[in-house]
Amino acid sequence: MDRDMRTIGEKGFLPFLADVEASALSEIFWTVTLPQNLETSSVNSPAFNTFLAAQIHMNCNSMLMNGIKVADLITISGDVHHIFPRSYLKIMAWIIKQNIIRWQTIFILIRW
Repeated sequence: MDRDMRTIGEKGFLPFLADVEASALSEIFWTVTLPQNLETSSVNSPAFNTFLAAQIHMNCNSMLMNGIKVADLITISGDVHHIFPRSYLKIMAWIIKQNIIRWQTIFILIRW
């Protein structure tokens, strides 16, 4: 942190921010690191919460709740569920030889 503050003092904040973004958010981050971080069943992971924040920022509609925005589901405490039953995912994971049971990309927000 001291080094960061020193660099900000030397370069200024915007050039420092540009350098950090260029190094931390490279093409490798978007194509490898982030998809790997989404391979978890935890709905409290930073990657999944960032995914939800991006959907809210882009004013996305929810997938199965016609006319309801993702932001509305978050605000009213929508539940997060797997799109497919766990037993089905176990069969499919065996067939395609991947552990898709834990993938966050198969989660969906719903409102009861």
